[in-house]
Amino acid sequence: MAAHPISAIHTERVLQDHLIAHYSAFATAFLQGAIRLFQKDNEMRNIVFTDAEAREKATRHFFNRARRQAQEAASG
Repeated sequence: MAAHPISAIHTERVLQDHLIAHYSAFATAFLQGAIRLFQKDNEMRNIVFTDAEAREKATRHFFNRARRQAQEAASG
């Protein structure tokens, strides 16, 4: 039996909402980790705190990397 189109839309929305919630938690943990990691490196700490675009790019990169690794581990 074919899935109802609304079911597919609902499923996609739930997955997207779930992804957003995970990204938010990841971004918080990533920033906390970066603060600890760069505590003694003034230049890197300044980048993390003052360059929102660089911080977002790094966060998104590592989030996508973690997702890929989790998907690979789950499938294999």
